[in-house]
Amino acid sequence: MKVLLASINCQKTGIEKNLETHKKTIREAADADCDLAVFPEMSLTGYLDPAIHADDCLPLDSSHIEELVKYGDSLSVDLLFGVAERSSAEIFFVTQIHAST
Repeated sequence: MKVLLASINCQKTGIEKNLETHKKTIREAADADCDLAVFPEMSLTGYLDPAIHADDCLPLDSSHIEELVKYGDSLSVDLLFGVAERSSAEIFFVTQIHAST
């Protein structure tokens, strides 16, 4: 198994920019024939305090998460990435997501 360990700058509340950074890194992983791209904790949302940025935390059915998972799948790269998760009960978690092709 070949793994790319991503060291990226994850912007607080910068989900769109973080998503593009993830996609670029996943493309690099695919080009290097990696099986898995591993990202830091809360990489997609940035390291958020839910007391301050509750609206920037993501539910698991977020379109941003779905888009990232589909992108990894389209390039046959498994992903391990993090989000500040907001559950339907408004409970907050630091969540690591494994998406497998």
